[in-house]
Amino acid sequence: MVKIDRNEFINRLNQLSIWKKGDQRAPHKPLLILYAIRNLQKESHRLIPYNKAREKLKELLVEFGPLRSS
Repeated sequence: MVKIDRNEFINRLNQLSIWKKGDQRAPHKPLLILYAIRNLQKESHRLIPYNKAREKLKELLVEFGPLRSS
């Protein structure tokens, strides 16, 4: 496992590319990162099964994402 310090972690977050078109942005990556951090803090699991992460991301997008038809 590769360990990085706090400053490197923040630097990587700042460099995260987020899709945008005009004033629209896709919140998928930031929401998934926040979910993973929360999972580490609460459940201490480093790895999250794909199906569990996918379902949770859907819920987060409905709650915090922009209104979209699909």
